[in-house]
Amino acid sequence: MLINDDSMAYRRILSLKSRCKEHPIVLTMVDGLDYLTARNELLPALIEKGLYPESGVAPYFSFLPTETPIAKPALVCGKTPSQVPDETPDAAYYKNVAQGLFKIPDADIKAATDKEKTIMELVNEPARLYLYLDNHLDREYLHAQYNSYIRKRKYAEHAAKLADSLLFRGVRRDSGIIR
Repeated sequence: MLINDDSMAYRRILSLKSRCKEHPIVLTMVDGLDYLTARNELLPALIEKGLYPESGVAPYFSFLPTETPIAKPALVCGKTPSQVPDETPDAAYYKNVAQGLFKIPDADIKAATDKEKTIMELVNEPARLYLYLDNHLDREYLHAQYNSYIRKRKYAEHAAKLADSLLFRGVRRDSGIIR
């Protein structure tokens, strides 16, 4: 699965690297978002808001175990878990990962978690790459004792909220993202 000499496992990351040179991009990582919720809830909400992803939604397989500190850094880096530093679940860790992956200066990357800022607050700062870590589903619902109906409803509500947050209404012009 590895391509190029950068050990990138996914062609999508390669595409994002080239796009980042031309335009600011927002990379949103949603921990705990399952494929069916992405396909059945998030994608329709994005389409409804005019934000349809041009290349569609593609599931990626992660390394086992799928425990976040092991799987998420490996998935982001496109490397095996043994090739990635141990995860610190904060924006600084993933900003460092993104800097190594995208090969852009630290000052051109803005990163935050959902506990630190909203996406809107993040993109109001000038940058070439915005990295937003949404851990709400994993933190609040994934390990909670909800029945499947309640969990599905909560995931759908969060997917709709996430799609709405990606509209970037009123973003400053110097951020490079105009909507």
